[in-house]
Amino acid sequence: MAPQSSLRAVVIGRSMSDSSSTDLQDNLVICRSVVEDPDVGCIDIWAWVWAAVLECAMSDSSSTDLQDNLVICRSVVEDPDVGCIDIWAWVWAAVLECAMSDSSSADLRDNLVICRSVVEDPDVGCIDTWAWVWAAVLECAMSDSSSTDLQDNLVICRSVVEDPDVGCIDIWAWVWAAVLECAMSDSSSTDLQDNLVICRSVVEDPDVGCIDTWAWVWAAVLECSMSDSSSTDIQGKQHVPLGS
Repeated sequence: MAPQSSLRAVVIGRSMSDSSSTDLQDNLVICRSVVEDPDVGCIDIWAWVWAAVLECAMSDSSSTDLQDNLVICRSVVEDPDVGCIDIWAWVWAAVLECAMSDSSSADLRDNLVICRSVVEDPDVGCIDTWAWVWAAVLECAMSDSSSTDLQDNLVICRSVVEDPDVGCIDIWAWVWAAVLECAMSDSSSTDLQDNLVICRSVVEDPDVGCIDTWAWVWAAVLECSMSDSSSTDIQGKQHVPLGS
């Protein structure tokens, strides 16, 4: 179970690289600069997309309502003049927006069932394939209501998304199960950066069965968002949405 405030926390929790500021937009400018620098070892284009998505999702500083901000985000990312890679950012606006679509429920799984229905309907203007994958990934990551252990839930998720009979687009969902699972792979540490270093090493090894390229991109994205090691404040927020 994840309250809506927790879903919002994951958006905020992925880019707090400047511990002197709580302004998400400022932090994402920093993140964008970092991931565009090939010397840091990031695959820059994908990380840049994520900086753009999260930045535009917070584009209305007069509002703290995620749904309102994502409506703005959708408008912004559809405008090529703002410099976003519009198609990917647009998909994410749709996914997060529909995940918050049932204001009467704080249950992420319930909201994602709604999300799946919405994004499969071409009349709503979503790019349905990608949004659907994300609905599936997040939904199955919450599939074991008896456990709040992210690793356990992702093991379940991996099993589910590898079964074509469940109707998931298995390859992408599987990548995400692998990324999140390996990000939690060092149970002796609660340091996201340390775990992502492990994650990067693991996903670059084809013997572990990961689709290494995509998982590596995500390791890079999340790692650079935690680039200020002087702050551990975001670690808790990072774990909230898929936790209790």
